[in-house]
Amino acid sequence: MDTNKSLKVVYLIFGIIASALTVGSLSILSSLWEGLSPATCVPNCFCEAVRPDGPLRQPVNTWSSVAFILSGAWLLAVVNGAAEKHSRRFKDVYAILLATCSIIIGVGSAFLHASLTLVGQFFDVLGMYLLATFMLLYACERLILWKTTFTFYAFVILNVGLAILLITVPESRRYVFAILIVLAVLLEVLVRRYRKPRILKKWWNAGLALLSLAYVIWILDNQRLLCWPYGLIQGHSIWHISGAIAIVLLYNYYASESRNASSL
Repeated sequence: MDTNKSLKVVYLIFGIIASALTVGSLSILSSLWEGLSPATCVPNCFCEAVRPDGPLRQPVNTWSSVAFILSGAWLLAVVNGAAEKHSRRFKDVYAILLATCSIIIGVGSAFLHASLTLVGQFFDVLGMYLLATFMLLYACERLILWKTTFTFYAFVILNVGLAILLITVPESRRYVFAILIVLAVLLEVLVRRYRKPRILKKWWNAGLALLSLAYVIWILDNQRLLCWPYGLIQGHSIWHISGAIAIVLLYNYYASESRNASSL
């Protein structure tokens, strides 16, 4: 087995173990959040029925959240095993940050659905903010051509501000996330129009198509139009899995960008 394949196996095993430990820990520690404030979505947190007496309030949605952890582990394996790093614009440190965002989303999402608490909701949304702000700022860096250090400072400062907003006005979370994603997409369009990078657009298009379909399912699940409360298949779980795959596609898109200009 060559080095690249060995790395992928090692990180995949790491992802599986991390996923099991995450859900296992949440199950064991479930008694600790009995007195915590409920999430703002309670009592209607998506279609899956709440199991008030079980260790996981929404077991299917909890377990499907680990797809993000597995995606993050996969990205760590890919970036460490990549052989063509010298020709890519996308730096290893950014790839590791993207993988970390994915893992944080998975842990936060699992925490939310296992506990349905306001604390769980905070970490769930914070992970999504981290991803959205990364996309937005990385597009800004490539459009305005500012330094990597500025991107990291902006990333930290922006997310501290968003975390404070999330604590003080938790009801704003979906609107803020939507604004961040729309801005990130618009800026990426501007990057391609004005900087004309050598980049494989198919990965971006595939990711957007997947997320668009998953978002429709998310809405149907949230509105109870596509709903099996005690089923093993949940619309919100499809959203989790699709989102995790979309992060891998996003990495493929960024990693395909050459240091040289001129579109592909």
